[in-house]
Amino acid sequence: MLMDPLFMGLLLFVSFCATLAALFAILLLAPRVRTGPVHAPDDVLAEPRRFIFRDGYLLEHSGGAGFLIPTPVDHLTAWESLEEALADLIDGISDALNGLRKDGRAFRLNGTMGKDRMTVLGVRDGELLRITVSAADRAQDTVRIDQSTLDSLTRDMANLRAAAETAPALSWCQDEQGQIIWANAAYRQRLAEQKGEAAASVWPIGRIFPEEATVTAGSLRRKITSDDQMTSLWFELTISEPVSGNRYIHATPLDKVVRAEDNLRNFIQTLTKTFAHLPTGLAIFDRDRQLALFNPALINLTDLDGAWLSQRPKLAVFFDHLRERQRLPEPKDYKSWRDSLTKLERTEGTGTYEETWSLASGQTFRVTGRPHADGAVALLIEDISAEISVTRRFRAELEMFQSVFDSGDEAIVVFTPAGQLTLSNARYSEMWEHDPRFSLTEVSAADAIALWKENSAPSPVWGELRDFVGSLSKRAEWFDTIILRDGRMLHIRVSPLAGSMTLVGFLEKGKAPAIAPPDQVIVDATPTKKRKQKTSATSSS
Repeated sequence: MLMDPLFMGLLLFVSFCATLAALFAILLLAPRVRTGPVHAPDDVLAEPRRFIFRDGYLLEHSGGAGFLIPTPVDHLTAWESLEEALADLIDGISDALNGLRKDGRAFRLNGTMGKDRMTVLGVRDGELLRITVSAADRAQDTVRIDQSTLDSLTRDMANLRAAAETAPALSWCQDEQGQIIWANAAYRQRLAEQKGEAAASVWPIGRIFPEEATVTAGSLRRKITSDDQMTSLWFELTISEPVSGNRYIHATPLDKVVRAEDNLRNFIQTLTKTFAHLPTGLAIFDRDRQLALFNPALINLTDLDGAWLSQRPKLAVFFDHLRERQRLPEPKDYKSWRDSLTKLERTEGTGTYEETWSLASGQTFRVTGRPHADGAVALLIEDISAEISVTRRFRAELEMFQSVFDSGDEAIVVFTPAGQLTLSNARYSEMWEHDPRFSLTEVSAADAIALWKENSAPSPVWGELRDFVGSLSKRAEWFDTIILRDGRMLHIRVSPLAGSMTLVGFLEKGKAPAIAPPDQVIVDATPTKKRKQKTSATSSS
């Protein structure tokens, strides 16, 4: 059965309308895509802020709500927070919000934040209350600062101002035209002392330093002089690069530094003059091991060219030139020896080098190297040829004296005024089988007398000898005889020497000099009486 064409057309029209209705429903029910920024900064009112409430509860808000209400957002108390924030900016906002909430009365209020204008719009949409806060002019960006931040900035500003005012350095700011637009208390006080109170109380304030001294960034020294030309003050100026067309300048007092530099310069000049007259050669090398200072005596001792030394050679090169001129001994390993001297600073001041150089010319140098804490090294070269010659001659004379001393038949010892045995000969060591020269401890007169007494027959000589050695009164030479335990008889001679020293000599009987004093023959019965007579006779003579 064929359908009626009219019926077919009606059916197609109904299907088309149903399809359109379905598409329209899909478009209506589809979620809306937001246009514009999702989030705006909390502290800048560049975009409107929108708030949607229902029964006092915040349902929805736009980004950047922290501009007006605390974050994180409390949806229960958001209405009160928004009212409190807007009340500080717009008059009558509390009444308008109450009217909107109770009666649904829409409102539009204008206010200002600083120099910027802002608008608050409130409307009712069924059960929803919509509030919009925006800038009145889209070109403006209103910035809101909460009270705690403002208080913090105020405290920081006060601290910075106090720090600048109490700073001991002179500080000021000058604009592009060179006029001083700000100065701290130290600058104003210095200006008042220099040019009077009036100069420090008018603006633009007067200058302390010449204008040409404050136009180039960097550091420089400048001196100012008082009006009476009696005193001068030194300052170090630190000039900044331009900041927004302004320059900030700080002047630090340098009087103490300049005086210290002058004193150091004078001290160095004095040392230089002193070094010039020293017979000891002096060479000071800095921390880089370059010659920094030398005196004329160094040239005389080393035969080095003064012009070459003025070129500040390295320490290693200095030793190489000494070696070429045969002004140092030739060690077995020259390179290792030289390196040990060039590294003195590694010992941190404890590795003082001291050595005696015997040169081929016959001269003898005493060389001392002293490292310093800053890395410098001082090298001192002293000609001790004369001292060495005297020492060698003295040593030769001592050896000759000892040889003569040892060649006699008499055993001799010498005691100091304090009773210490200080000298003996080879005959004494042989006779008493005791050599004090090899004793680990000092031998006293009491020790020596105890030894003699132990190896001889009893005799009053030992007590008198003990008293004689320790006596500081006027003394005379005396003689006596003792008998050893092996039966030998010894002549003993006790003689005072210069410096309150005492000589004691022992000689075997029969080896005495051919001519002896008459009272040298001791009578066994009265040996003490004979000795006293000898002593008296010697004293009276």
